[in-house]
Amino acid sequence: MVSPVNYCSSCGHLSPPDWEECHHCGDDFEGETVWSESRLTDYYERIEAGYGRYLVLGYLSTFVVPVLTFVLATVVYRLAPGIQLLWGGTLLLGVAGAIGGLSLALGSWAILDGEDLLLGGEPTLPRTILSGLLLLVVLTVILLIISIIPAVNALVGVALVFYALATPWFVYKTYKRTKVDRATAVDSLLADDVRDQDVRNTALAVLAATPEGDVTPADRDVLQDHLDSRLRLAVPLVRAETFLEAATVTHRDAPEAAKRELVERVIEIGETLRSEREYEDAVAVFDAADGLRQGIDLDDYPEEIEDNRRQIATAVIADRVGSLDRLQKRTLQAGEALADDGEFEQSMACYRSAELLAAALDRDDEVDEITQRRSRLETEMTVSRFEESVDELFDLLRSAERAVDAGQYETAIQRFRTIDDRLAPSAPDEHEESHRELTDRLDSGLATAARQRLLGLLPESPTPFERELLAELLPAPIGDRLDSIYDGTLDEGRYPELLDEDWLGTAERATELVERYRRVRDRIEAATAPSEPYLDRLDEIVRSAEQSPDDAVRSGELFAAVLERLDRLAADDPDQSIVEWADAVRTALRHRESLREGSELKRVRTLVDSMDTVEEYQSAFPSLSIDAIVDEMRERIEDGVPLAPEAFSAEFDRIDRLVEQEIETLTGELAAFVEEWRRHPAVDAREWRRAIEEARESGDPDPVLEPYRRMQQMQGSMWSRDELYQFSWEAFEHLVANLYEQKGYETTVTAGSRDLGVDVWAENGVERIAIQVKQFAEGNTVGREVIQKLESTIARGDADRVVIVTSSSFATTAERYAANSSAVELIDGDELVADLTRYNVPSSGLE
Repeated sequence: MVSPVNYCSSCGHLSPPDWEECHHCGDDFEGETVWSESRLTDYYERIEAGYGRYLVLGYLSTFVVPVLTFVLATVVYRLAPGIQLLWGGTLLLGVAGAIGGLSLALGSWAILDGEDLLLGGEPTLPRTILSGLLLLVVLTVILLIISIIPAVNALVGVALVFYALATPWFVYKTYKRTKVDRATAVDSLLADDVRDQDVRNTALAVLAATPEGDVTPADRDVLQDHLDSRLRLAVPLVRAETFLEAATVTHRDAPEAAKRELVERVIEIGETLRSEREYEDAVAVFDAADGLRQGIDLDDYPEEIEDNRRQIATAVIADRVGSLDRLQKRTLQAGEALADDGEFEQSMACYRSAELLAAALDRDDEVDEITQRRSRLETEMTVSRFEESVDELFDLLRSAERAVDAGQYETAIQRFRTIDDRLAPSAPDEHEESHRELTDRLDSGLATAARQRLLGLLPESPTPFERELLAELLPAPIGDRLDSIYDGTLDEGRYPELLDEDWLGTAERATELVERYRRVRDRIEAATAPSEPYLDRLDEIVRSAEQSPDDAVRSGELFAAVLERLDRLAADDPDQSIVEWADAVRTALRHRESLREGSELKRVRTLVDSMDTVEEYQSAFPSLSIDAIVDEMRERIEDGVPLAPEAFSAEFDRIDRLVEQEIETLTGELAAFVEEWRRHPAVDAREWRRAIEEARESGDPDPVLEPYRRMQQMQGSMWSRDELYQFSWEAFEHLVANLYEQKGYETTVTAGSRDLGVDVWAENGVERIAIQVKQFAEGNTVGREVIQKLESTIARGDADRVVIVTSSSFATTAERYAANSSAVELIDGDELVADLTRYNVPSSGLE
């Protein structure tokens, strides 16, 4: 096949048209074609923009230049016959011009190479000129050498003349080899053996892109010829995306006869498809014919096209009705066969489908007949199912009843409902008694399980107020029947109706709220005596219309929390002023109408929490006049001042100032004491200084209260190491015994018995301690052997642990030995001085 672009399957290169063999590898073409819209457009653009320029350039170089050169040489020769030697030079110039033109023509031919242009290459004019000039120089040198031979000059001149005369023919031949007209290209693309729809779209797009004035009869003929071909080839052409646009462009300005011929052929194709029952293609072809008729301004054929469309629609409906009729009959037959085999479920599904199909076909008689068949089949199904499942249903019923007896009400309800789903509304006469028994036991058992399920969700034995609260919280179907549910007087058939999952969830939440209310009542009863006034007040708070039930119970919880805090204040044995203040608050809580809302009760709780701090201050600083301020606050409460912290800010500020002054006094005295006794073993100077700093920064007296108490306890009994050496050994033993008595032990001094080295026995009902006392001078240490000897008392069971007390210190071996035993304690001189000071052991009468 000859086509605008030849494709070589051997090497993959493209060549210009009309070439019988590949310019790259030399293989023969076998009709291969490669087309795309972009390449086709590029092909035409390059022919118009590139090929023409370079053909003109080659023509001038190979024809005009040699002729002008030859004429110039002749004129010079005749005007100056005396310089015949110039003839050879002139001839050489002519030859050089011819050779230069030839080189440019050869360069132009390289650019005309179809592969370079069609594959996207660009003309390389500079490279062409350079190659031509190089060839010119080379040939000129060669001809200069041989020009000295006259015969050669003559032959060259003759050859030049013949070449110049033949140049136009070469140029024309080259031009023809690169020129392809649009109709030829489109014809090649629409050939019979081209099956690709994209190729057809490309060819039609070329026609559609033709400028209005450039359309030729050949463009119209190529489209008409391919439409007149076989139906198999014409239909894809008409259904191509760009057919309508291409046909409109080529035939818009065509003669009337050509327009009619085109439209009639498209209609003919559609009628052929309609007769062959290819309705989808036929509809598309008639749509194309209608669009083409309007696009080329042809007023004829609209009735013919519309009539064909109606005929297609009628034929399609008839086909579909026939299909539905056949489907309905086959479905009905399948249902009958399944019913005969006992496959009732599948048979019923077939009958339903057949009934719907009959209704769609408007066959009322068949619909009635199928309905009767379904009714008979349902009866057969009921009988068959009951016969098959009656024993299983009784087993399931007994299982559900056992679940009720075991308190597994949810399980029982699920089983009863399963029975209800599987139990038909009626049964054959021979099974009527069994059906009645199943129904009666099912109704009774389901009602019992449902009632117990509800009672399990609802609070047990609610009070009238709690029932009132529940009725407000529960869904109306349950809340309206609440008394009947608790009393067991509700009709049995009503219970299953109340088992809605959403309703049950609401019942759970309502019960939780009532349980919270009950816990609040218990807390109030524990915190108050008598409790009745406060419980009545609680009910008023919970019944408050201004709050939701949940918020009302939360307010009740705040009310209980306040009463509990007040009770703890009184139980801590505070000053009488605090007790009286708490009583005033309780009275206000019972009687003030404003103290119902949660926000007000929160403020009361904050006020009571603040009084907790005041009570701590009173306990820590009994000498301060805090009780007088508390009495003022009580009087203001009795006068109706709101129970809020901000209402008593002035009183709290006064108490804070008193406490700050007292803290400054305490920390000052403690700081002076630490400075004086910072090196004493009983004084933890670093820890006490940290407590002083913390109290001053925070304004809280707690950090210094314990150090201050210990300071007061130690004042007047600050022991030193030197005092230990002033005692006789007997008095020293009694001193240690006295120390352990201060620690809570009963002691016995062994006098001179020396019971295994034990000097003092100390016991407190929990343990018995063997104590050995060593009054050594400073520098003398107690060794390990003393510990080992004393440990024998533990081995004998006489002592639980042993303590060695010395006025000096212990040897390293003794300390290591004691470190490995939890039953041995070592007290050196410094620790003894610290203990004597901390426990305020007097020294008088012991020396």
